[in-house]
Amino acid sequence: MSLNTLLHYCDIVVFRAGTAMASEAAKTYLNFLWWIIDPMLTMAVFYLLFAVVLQRGTEDFVFFLIVGLVVWQWFGNTVGSAAPSIQQSASLISQVSFPKVLLPLTVILTNTYKFLFVSGILLIVLWLSGFPPSASYLALLPLVLLQLLLIYGASTAVASLVPLIPDIQHIVSNVLRAMMFLSGIFYPLSAVPPGLQQAFLLNPMLSIIEAYRQVLIHQAWPDFENLQYAIGVTLILAVLATLLTRSLDKRFARLVVQR
Repeated sequence: MSLNTLLHYCDIVVFRAGTAMASEAAKTYLNFLWWIIDPMLTMAVFYLLFAVVLQRGTEDFVFFLIVGLVVWQWFGNTVGSAAPSIQQSASLISQVSFPKVLLPLTVILTNTYKFLFVSGILLIVLWLSGFPPSASYLALLPLVLLQLLLIYGASTAVASLVPLIPDIQHIVSNVLRAMMFLSGIFYPLSAVPPGLQQAFLLNPMLSIIEAYRQVLIHQAWPDFENLQYAIGVTLILAVLATLLTRSLDKRFARLVVQR
């Protein structure tokens, strides 16, 4: 693939992402404010459930919860939205020849814009609440890149599989729901019974979310040893997803039209 072709495809992804965000914002009165309101409303619901009703909140539970939710929603919302991205583009795929991986990539870029916007607001709130930036903020870039690569692998994999097996889209929504409760968003791993901790540790988002909390709340460097499993899963998933997408690229048009 030539550099000009690559840049052309990048322009397509950026343009489609911008169009998608503008279209989404135009459908509501509050426009882009929903990017902030949505996680705040979600946080309020779970705060009432875990901190007030169940009384399972930890120290600084509001910030513990909001960091976990913001990080999780970037992953969960992106994978969930990307799953049908190829399947639902039958008219486009049947008329234009282009790498189909651009479709989930558009979803990834759109949700990454949202994540960066919401994260900027989150940082300001943390600074004003007594959690100032520290040298450990240097770890945020590799953390964001690691999570972005994990999102790429998961999103492109499920987007490629849905045209083959449409039922996978329903399975994905349930898997994401289970992963959310196994990500340590609402309680630390230490609060989980020892017999169940191994199930939580199988979820790569657990260590990624904890790493963000170490940096943003505790002003400490993340435990990179704990991230080794997440790094391994991310690299394997990204490679497998890329190979899968390439192998099915020429079959997608026939698959989605048949559906």
